[in-house]
Amino acid sequence: MDIYKHEKYLKRAEERVQEADYPENNKKLIFKFENHLFIRGYETPRVLKYQDIAVQYNSGLRNQVH
Repeated sequence: MDIYKHEKYLKRAEERVQEADYPENNKKLIFKFENHLFIRGYETPRVLKYQDIAVQYNSGLRNQVH
């Protein structure tokens, strides 16, 4: 039983990544990173935190002027 609704938050975070205006390669990398964390034994709350950091980093890269 997931009393903290982490699975729900993870599903919503994944939907936000899919819907975001990121290059497809970046989306694939975010999901690959997520899978890597689960394989390494990280729990869902930690994966959510790291996924959020990856998304923020990606957003920052998008907003940089070249």
